[in-house]
Amino acid sequence: MQDPTPTILCGDATAVLSTLDDSSVHAVVTDPPYGLDAAGKMLGQISAGYHLSETHSRGYADNDAEAYQEWCGTWARECLRVLKPGGHLIAFGGTRTIHRLTVAVEDAGFEIRDELVWLYGSGVPKGLNLTDDDGRRTGWGTTLKPAHEPAVLARKPLAGTVAQAHVEHGTGAMNLGACMVEQKDGTPRWPANVVIDDAVADLLADASRFFFVAKPGSRERPVVDGVRHPTVKPLSLMRELVRLVTPPGGVVLDPFAGSGTTLEASLIEGMQAVGIERDSTFLPLIRARVARAFESIRTDAA
Repeated sequence: MQDPTPTILCGDATAVLSTLDDSSVHAVVTDPPYGLDAAGKMLGQISAGYHLSETHSRGYADNDAEAYQEWCGTWARECLRVLKPGGHLIAFGGTRTIHRLTVAVEDAGFEIRDELVWLYGSGVPKGLNLTDDDGRRTGWGTTLKPAHEPAVLARKPLAGTVAQAHVEHGTGAMNLGACMVEQKDGTPRWPANVVIDDAVADLLADASRFFFVAKPGSRERPVVDGVRHPTVKPLSLMRELVRLVTPPGGVVLDPFAGSGTTLEASLIEGMQAVGIERDSTFLPLIRARVARAFESIRTDAA
């Protein structure tokens, strides 16, 4: 029996990825940086012109979009190398940079299979309000209310047929049967490329058409020694994605582990996991989530 304890590696994603063996993981599920930063920082560097007072884009317009795409390509190429033939990659992106991420993934050698969308109703607009004292610009602003996050779904090219990849590696296809959405009458519905939260579900006549995922609560945003990760995906969402693209007992890689949600999800789903995180201050958060996953597994087995 293989040791279920995940491998946690600290360092730059591309550098650490280069040390992993070829064709050693079944799936990559990750939430990389989106190329957006309120301070104008991108890829660990200061973007030229971010300090200009007339810029009200929260750093986006000052970032070098081509540099972001090039950076995405560096780690995407490594992910392609370490994936088994037919292995899938799921990577979240920002609404203003997902096109750069998708092109980088495709140019790295992946086949683009779909775009996934997580819809939620609790986003808060953070743009510039142009309302002035005399009311002449009332109602004018620069951003819409954010209500979704996209993710690219891609696959490493097959070495033969889908059936051959699935028999040899457990890859090539998605585990749709494990992700069926139960309808109100109890019958299963084919999983869609859209996931919704409770606010969106309330607006739909038949929310059972989609997989339901609530925004992460305080329990999914652990604080260890005063450190909390700023961006956390819901555990149920990451469990669904891990289950979708990984064979039972397979190896899931997250090159941008953050607080460790993907690792926790992988453990609970019975997968092995490898996580890479550049910021050492987040390692205690990852360990805490891994420990919680093991506790959950023990409780369920009791």
